[in-house]
Amino acid sequence: VEYYATFVPFIWMQILPLSTVLAASFALTRLTRHNELAPLVTAGVSTTRVTLPIVLSGVVIGAVLFLVQERFTPQMSRRNMELTRLLEDREPDRITDVPHFDDPLGARLSMAAYQPMARRLEGALLTFRDETGSLTEIRFYPLLEWVGAEEEWRVAEDGTLFPLGEGAPGTTRIRLPAGEIAPLGADVQLLEVSVLKDVALGLSMAETAELVKADPDNPRLIYKHHEQFTRCLTPLVLLLLGVPFCLGLGRRSSLPGTSTALWTSALVYGASFLTVRLSASGDLNPVLLAWFPTVVLGALGLAFWLSMRS
Repeated sequence: VEYYATFVPFIWMQILPLSTVLAASFALTRLTRHNELAPLVTAGVSTTRVTLPIVLSGVVIGAVLFLVQERFTPQMSRRNMELTRLLEDREPDRITDVPHFDDPLGARLSMAAYQPMARRLEGALLTFRDETGSLTEIRFYPLLEWVGAEEEWRVAEDGTLFPLGEGAPGTTRIRLPAGEIAPLGADVQLLEVSVLKDVALGLSMAETAELVKADPDNPRLIYKHHEQFTRCLTPLVLLLLGVPFCLGLGRRSSLPGTSTALWTSALVYGASFLTVRLSASGDLNPVLLAWFPTVVLGALGLAFWLSMRS
């Protein structure tokens, strides 16, 4: 029950913008079928004013999405991953499929396993390179523990340093005693978000901002951060595009309005999907790609909505 309770909200967050424009099409079809709009228009009320509450509902729903994304998404996502591993008969506090991580101090970190509850790194391997990209040293730590009071990673078991470069053939080994501080600049929050970003159901804006801060040249992370803003504007964009076309369609049937809502959603989601694929290449500005569909389609929908005749 708890697994589905933490999973279903993410499904609803994905389909809520589409549900919003579908609900608007049904509402306008019902008003038209029962001749509720004609008296308003005859009395001099513009269709823009009549549909204003529907458009404003997009703002309210977007605000709700933002609130859920910032306040509840991180906790639900982490708990769902723990329950997933538990239901699959795997250790809930030991994640082995961990991607590599670029530390703010310049090291490349890989690990055998990550323990999010205990805040430990198993089999941590740190590789350092100079400005030319040549390896300078490799550090191996069997176990690292996060010390929250001092905000640092401490060596729990003796590690090994392999100096490389000129005059170092790679066979020299230097013991790294337990108790010293590991040269990792990332705190546990940044490391956890970086490790789990590809498997998490959702991240907050603060978490994506930390990812961008740690890797400012990564176009995918920059796009993902700005997508946190644009995703909350999707219900409003869909309503601005869909309402002018849904209004007055189908006095006896809701099918025309529903079809309009579907192709409008397909247009918005298709444009977003295209920009996601383009951002992965890094050839175009990720900020521009993230905002382009929302700004262009939103401006087009606003022009349509404001130009509706009485």
